[in-house]
Amino acid sequence: MRARLSRSCGDRLTLREMDVACRIVLGYSSEAIGLDLGVSVNTVLSHRKNLYEKLGIGTQNQLFAIVTEGRCPGS
Repeated sequence: MRARLSRSCGDRLTLREMDVACRIVLGYSSEAIGLDLGVSVNTVLSHRKNLYEKLGIGTQNQLFAIVTEGRCPGS
C-alpha cells in the first residue's frame, strides 16, 4: 500500500504524512496512529490535515480511492 501511495503521490507528501495515510487506510483511529508512531493525537491530526490539503481531498473515502486507484488527484 505504501508503495502504491508513494508512486502516485509520494512527491507531494512527507514520509510521516505517508505513514499516517497508510494507517488511516488500514483503519487505525487517530489515537491508534499516535500510539503506533509515538506521537500525540494532535500531531496525527495535523499530519492528516496537511496530507488532505496537499492531495486536495476532504474525506477518508477519497484517500481510500487514491490508494485503490493508484492515482493522485490532479496528476
